[in-house]
Amino acid sequence: MATPFDQSSNLGEVFRKVLNRHGYGFHYRVMDEAGRLYDSQRSRWLFAVSEFPVTVRGRDARIDFILRHADRNMYLIAECKRVNSALSNWCFARAPYPNPYASKLIFPHAMIDGNANLRAGISENERSEQIYHISFEISSGETGDKEGNNRGALEKAAEQVLLGLNGMIEFMSNNKLLVNLQEKRLFVPVIFTTANLFTTEVDLRSATLERGEFMPGSIKLDARPWIWLQYHQSPTLKHSSPNFDHVHNVVDPTRRPTPNLGVVLETEYERSIAIVSPSGIESFLVRDW
Repeated sequence: MATPFDQSSNLGEVFRKVLNRHGYGFHYRVMDEAGRLYDSQRSRWLFAVSEFPVTVRGRDARIDFILRHADRNMYLIAECKRVNSALSNWCFARAPYPNPYASKLIFPHAMIDGNANLRAGISENERSEQIYHISFEISSGETGDKEGNNRGALEKAAEQVLLGLNGMIEFMSNNKLLVNLQEKRLFVPVIFTTANLFTTEVDLRSATLERGEFMPGSIKLDARPWIWLQYHQSPTLKHSSPNFDHVHNVVDPTRRPTPNLGVVLETEYERSIAIVSPSGIESFLVRDW
């Protein structure tokens, strides 16, 4: 018969596995790394809050943590995803015929105007970046955690981080007295993950027309520390603010796009999500923002 000490030891080991499976260790380790980079003056991102509750269209969520830029009115909305080691390779490709605006970084912004109305919109950046449009989880060949999550971790993380992002805009709308008037905030969604990130520059038009297949050996993969994923959020993830600003171009703020389906896709649904592996945390946070 097990002694109380033995029972406690076994329970502790079970609890360790549960904490690992749910990613709490990774969550707080990433936060600690972000704090170390800020304290060493390598990064300008400092801790704002953790486990912040939000609601979008009746869906409740908690943002893992939020980092605030020390010099700019920008916020990183962070989702941490410790993946099952059996599906720890995330691979990304570029679409050859993306939406015309898919080569730009697209981030939501929001402010409370002088009439106490929420004004939400998007800001776009035309800088050359590693932007990809198609993503898949690929088996690593390891056994992994049989009790852990199976496929869908990447999609779930993208939905969760955008739920948190849109939830922050809803929070601003519902708590106008808690935010400064006429102060625009830019929100950048980021997924910190234990997954290995790989990209290919294969031209997806190069598949055979007869079978729709790529020739063996035609897909070359490069390991990446972090990348941008252009993601089309579903209407159920969007905030409900009816006050939508025009697109703000950080290069030419006076430029206004001609309304068409591409503009609707960009302003309403297309969002840029940073996906960052452990090896990319420092280079991502210290980049020129």
